[in-house]
Amino acid sequence: MIDKFKKLNKKQKIIYISLISILLICLVLLCSIPISKVIQNNKIKNLIQQGKLKEISYKVSKVYENGLNADVVVTIASEQEIDCVIYKNSNNEDVVIYANNRNVVAIDYKMVDKNSYSFDANYKDGTSKTLTIDFEIPRIKGNYTLNNGIYVNEPEISIGFSKEKTRYMYLNENNNLVPGNWINGQKPENWYNYKEQNWANIYSESDGIDSYYVWIPRYCYKIDTTNSVAGNERMDVKFINTYNEYIDGETNQKTSWEELKKQGYQIPEAFKWGAQDTEYIVSNQLVDVIIPGYWITKYQLSELTSYIVDYASVVNMGNIEVSNVTVKSNETVPRYAYALNGIIEEEEPLSTSHIFKNVGEGAKVINVTALNANGEIIGSYTQDLVLEEPDRPDTRSFDQSTTFYVWWDEAGNEHNETPLNKPAPENWYKYSSGRWANIVSRNNGEETYYIWIPRYEYKLNSIKQRSEIRFVGIDVNKLNKNISTGYQIPEAFWWDNNGNGIEEEGEQLSGYWITKYQLSEASNHNRIDANLLAGSRLIRVKEITGSLINEAKSNNINMKFEYYLDGELMQDAIGEAENENYVFKNLNENTTYTINIILRNKDTNEFIGAVTKKIKTITPCEPNVEKFNKDVTYYVWYDNEGNEQRTPLTENPPSNWYDYSNNMWANIVTTNGGTETYFVWIPRYEYKLDGTVYPQKSIINFIGTNITKANNNISPGYQIPEAFWWDNNGNGTEEEGEQLSGYWITKYQLNG
Repeated sequence: MIDKFKKLNKKQKIIYISLISILLICLVLLCSIPISKVIQNNKIKNLIQQGKLKEISYKVSKVYENGLNADVVVTIASEQEIDCVIYKNSNNEDVVIYANNRNVVAIDYKMVDKNSYSFDANYKDGTSKTLTIDFEIPRIKGNYTLNNGIYVNEPEISIGFSKEKTRYMYLNENNNLVPGNWINGQKPENWYNYKEQNWANIYSESDGIDSYYVWIPRYCYKIDTTNSVAGNERMDVKFINTYNEYIDGETNQKTSWEELKKQGYQIPEAFKWGAQDTEYIVSNQLVDVIIPGYWITKYQLSELTSYIVDYASVVNMGNIEVSNVTVKSNETVPRYAYALNGIIEEEEPLSTSHIFKNVGEGAKVINVTALNANGEIIGSYTQDLVLEEPDRPDTRSFDQSTTFYVWWDEAGNEHNETPLNKPAPENWYKYSSGRWANIVSRNNGEETYYIWIPRYEYKLNSIKQRSEIRFVGIDVNKLNKNISTGYQIPEAFWWDNNGNGIEEEGEQLSGYWITKYQLSEASNHNRIDANLLAGSRLIRVKEITGSLINEAKSNNINMKFEYYLDGELMQDAIGEAENENYVFKNLNENTTYTINIILRNKDTNEFIGAVTKKIKTITPCEPNVEKFNKDVTYYVWYDNEGNEQRTPLTENPPSNWYDYSNNMWANIVTTNGGTETYFVWIPRYEYKLDGTVYPQKSIINFIGTNITKANNNISPGYQIPEAFWWDNNGNGTEEEGEQLSGYWITKYQLNG
């Protein structure tokens, strides 16, 4: 070959050398990629891992709708300069990210739930380290167990409910929903059975307000195409765990979410929770948490008059004295049970008083339950007491000689003879026993009453329509950032001294005086209240209470009530307040009305007191029964004794078929071939979850089909469940005309 090369002329030599060069270049190009990759992989696997990793973190930026994947930002930070980071993409291919000798590298990466991922960091000095992330989407796993032949997430009662104020509800042998133990006690054996459509119920009672809750376990759903047509959709529901898997209770066969999704199932948005708990903060950002279920409000027990119990309570020398227990019931009450913080202390036959001794300081919860001869609950009442005192009222701005302390003696008689320039009476106020500080200012025959509002922080409970408060000092404020979690301090406790609109040191108030009422020689004062409940076309007066009513009763005054609607007199009624259940009827839906109730002496027509309130009617959508076979379908309603009645769909609906203002939901039953199937109508609604605690509690508003995502007129902070959208054209986009006014859902099926 060499000899042959020597014989070539110069031109031939150049050509030959060029060909060899081209061949060498091609060989290098062909070999360089695999050789480089092999060298790089060997470098990662074989070099001693001497790099000191500072930290590795990741944050979930998006969780996909199926709840199994997430778009994750992985942040790698090191004390050493990073040359590059190598990882495998979703196709199992090596990807190289060059860091250009920086100390921090952020990678946008798609991760699958419950998988491990490795990231190899190569450092500038030639060392490397393998970093591993075990990724799982944030979730509260719950307890998905077999119960009465069906797998379902057990109700969560350990968080979010007061154990001293909440009881189990269960079906007794007469199939009535009755209260059991408090939730810090033993669960009833037959508390729930989702296979038989016996859903888990509890009720929480505080200060006379009783609320029912029902547990909604995590489920997926799809339109039951075999039994549905457009405008009359029915749902096929499967209870699933927080990994979105379904287990058949009879075969124990597990169905993955991938398969369920192929079958057309969806998961309601309500089963994602925008967490507020630091446990679910990743890289300083809150993430959505998958939840096993949530509690939803059903209705208030305060409508059940047989459960109404009342009593007086006083704190005296470290004891809580309960007395004057009364029960509004036709049943005989042979004994009462007295409980402190959810633990029954004593059952006393025929005793309407009890003393809890040496209870100590702090928050206390007392309960009195009336029992019948069989030990069953007739009624119950729970009351909160806080055995602590706020800051002393500041009276310096009042005229010390013409302003007087107001207090009441043991007989309930008012005293106001001591001026502010004298020492305050010993029993002027005691917040721990419910006696608030009052004063009265007298000037030229006019009297103005004031009450002291001590500084407090509060947390709203919109379901109960009231707030939970804690008395605090001026050292608890926004500046110090020491307000209790979930609480806030009203703006009224901040006085903007310099008018700059910024709360600064020294501008906090320990409390303030608010005017109660003004008395003149020719006027009377008002101390009366009414409990109102709105429906779609009515407003119901549930109860009228107040000290003036009690005074009228004690003086044997015949009372007369006048009911006004937007200034128009609608009705006069004669009788006692607790028997008043007047209803304003034939009203417009979704309309705010002003209700005014005046109490007068029937014999003299003398004005005794009045209460005025504004309230808005609701608008649930009317049930649609057009698609049911009228020959085999019946309206289901209940008579005064609670017995089920049926009326054929071929006839007009019964007048008491449903009444959402009175918590009566629309039900029907179909009969075919010996099989009876019950359905309940779910009207279109928007909802908002209380995200401050878990388990979730929802707040709902009934709405019409005109309120949609497309119109962007949903109430702020609310959303509409996906179940109220029927995708007519299957394009995955909610469009005009695809909104449902409601849908029928199967309650249970009876075989003949």
